[in-house]
Formats: sequence, C-alpha cells, structure tokens
Amino acid sequence: FNTATKFLREKGGCLDQVKACNADGATDNSCPNAAQFCTDYVVGPSLGDRDPYDIRSKAPDPLPPSGYIDFLQRPNIQKAIGAEVRYLECNDPVGGKFVAEGDYGDADYICNWVGGLALTREMEWYGKHKFGKMLFKDVKISGVGHVGEVINVDNFSFL
Repeated sequence: FNTATKFLREKGGCLDQVKACNADGATDNSCPNAAQFCTDYVVGPSLGDRDPYDIRSKAPDPLPPSGYIDFLQRPNIQKAIGAEVRYLECNDPVGGKFVAEGDYGDADYICNWVGGLALTREMEWYGKHKFGKMLFKDVKISGVGHVGEVINVDNFSFL
C-alpha cells in the first residue's frame, strides 16, 4: 500500500500524469500513458485480491455468471430489447477510447459507470439533449426489490 501511495502522489506519478491528461485534452499519448502507469504502479498493487470489475468483491467475482453472454446472443432476446448490433462483452476499440480520454471512476475500475455516463451525456447523438435532462429512475424486480437505476431514451438504456 505504501508503494502504491508513493507512485500515486510523487512528482511525475499517477496524479500528475492524470492531471496532464486532463489539461491537454487528450491530444497526445498522455492519457494512455497515465492509464498504463496508474494501472501498473497504483491500481494493480492497490487492488490486491479484489476484483477489478467490483472492488467490493474478492477476485474473481462469480457474478454475473457467464451464461448471460449466450442469453444476450439469442435472436429473440435481441429483438425483445431492441438491439441493433450483436452483443460484445468487451469491445477493444471502444475500450481504447475510454483509456485515451482518461476515464476513471466508481467501484468498477474496468468499466466504470461514472465515465460512461459522462461520455453518454456529451457524445453527439439524436437523444443527447433529452438524455442530458433525464434523471435516473429506480429499477425493481418483483420479489427482489431495488436492483439499480436506469435512464431510457427510446431503445437506449443506461443502467
């Protein structure tokens, strides 16, 4: 922990590199370099035995079970949810854009919702203005209760 803190706070360390990324508007390699440095010297050592997809859990977190991938590939499910493209668990070009922009966030280090929400509110798309004004609504499952929050615009849902 002390080593990770040192690399986080030292001159030229993780915080300085993230500030440089934010200051230059992601116009050079400062954001990917900061992400790599912070991952190697701060996040990795700090995570220890925690799961990078949910730091509240020990690695590897068994949830969600991998069956959801096959479920989301079923044509009837894709039609029911209005999917226009095939589900991909990890899209490298999209993930690369998050790294290049210096996207960091909440309890999910790998795919944090904070950066995803900010990106969705700022990107140019037909629902940008409507989405930007909406607040999250509770998602409840009968017999379970509150399971999350969602913003919907047409067939796009941010959950």
